[in-house]
Amino acid sequence: MNTNIEYQKTLSWLDTRSRFGMKLDLENIRELLEALGNPHSKLNVVHVAGTNGKGSTCAMMVSILREAGYSVGLYTSPHLISPRERIQKNGEWISEGHFVKGILEIRCITENLEAKNIFPTYFELITALAFWFFAQKKVDWVVLETGMGGRLDATNIVNSKTQVITNIDLEHTQYLGKTIGEIASEKAGIIKSGSHVVTAAQGEALEVIEARADLLGARVLRLGHELSFEKINADLEAQRFKIHTTRDHYDVCLKLLGSHQMENAVLAVAAVECLREGGALISNEAVLSGLEKACWPGRFEVIQRDPLVILDAAHNPAGAQVLARTWKKYLKNEKALLIFSALKDKDVEGMVQELSNIVREVRLVQVHHERGLSLGELEDAWEKVLPPSQIHASSLEEMLEFIHDDNRKAPLLITGSIYLLGEVLEKMCQRHNVPMCQ
Repeated sequence: MNTNIEYQKTLSWLDTRSRFGMKLDLENIRELLEALGNPHSKLNVVHVAGTNGKGSTCAMMVSILREAGYSVGLYTSPHLISPRERIQKNGEWISEGHFVKGILEIRCITENLEAKNIFPTYFELITALAFWFFAQKKVDWVVLETGMGGRLDATNIVNSKTQVITNIDLEHTQYLGKTIGEIASEKAGIIKSGSHVVTAAQGEALEVIEARADLLGARVLRLGHELSFEKINADLEAQRFKIHTTRDHYDVCLKLLGSHQMENAVLAVAAVECLREGGALISNEAVLSGLEKACWPGRFEVIQRDPLVILDAAHNPAGAQVLARTWKKYLKNEKALLIFSALKDKDVEGMVQELSNIVREVRLVQVHHERGLSLGELEDAWEKVLPPSQIHASSLEEMLEFIHDDNRKAPLLITGSIYLLGEVLEKMCQRHNVPMCQ
């Protein structure tokens, strides 16, 4: 069997499931997993929700657990280049062979469910695949990122003892609610009875989380209360800071840049300490080494230094605000040459407002995605903050030539959509003839 051909066929079948859109309900995933033998029930899970910072926090926890000698599964979404990157064991993507084998088994189950008018979505199928794979590999821990929200997210089928809720801002308001409180209530839906909850939420969002935790007898560790950090210094290589928890103090070196990553690191460390309380053997040395080695693509990632090119996955106003703040921290008053794209269901005007103060010129690209904004729509958003002479529209291929122009002196920033970052990374890998995975 030609694995690559079968893999491409599998992807094509999965793509047909996109027509079922998004479904916030646990019925489908429950039916799928029951037919698979409930693989999720065999796993030790740390469950992660929030608006921004979920992926970075997950990556840090995985790195720490690996340094402690554990076998670790990681499930995140969406992907940059390949759906295989959503499901990882010890830093390696699920193989094409395991991807095909698992989906073939799940496809048979899906056909039986459809006869009962149950139609699993793309995300539900990939989530089921992740649980199947992690159970097959008998990993010690699974770090599990929610897709959207929490309460009715397909990942919330698990019974975790430790949950992390990063921060909460307005997002996916058509699904999760129109207010911070409503969205926080959805995110807090991952909290389980008697569990540990680690959070960076503030204000009304924190009050909602605390109320839910109190109802379930869960313990809450809060950034700015039981958890804190102190900045020491930072440059474009790494940042150093101190973390204070209820258990210990750590002098940390982190390659992931920006104050928000310091916050995410505090959450990761606190979550790991909760696992320690449950019996996990994790030394302080493993914590420090894991944080120092942690990486997460596309998060204020310096992919080229001369001339400077930075990728960032900011795709909502809160993320754009953090990106602008981080840019100013490291590049002071220097303005960016921006390559930008966005999806139709995002608050693009809010993102543009947050980024406008760090941009000297913007080049717009339409991503190859059904929800991608057209060049005209992108231009309309940017013309509200920049003169037309500073706004240009072009193809991704032309943008790549711009990226690789050695005569360009100004720093280049690529952001606005995770799908844009994926397309750029894929083209760059092809250009330099390097593999798209690790």
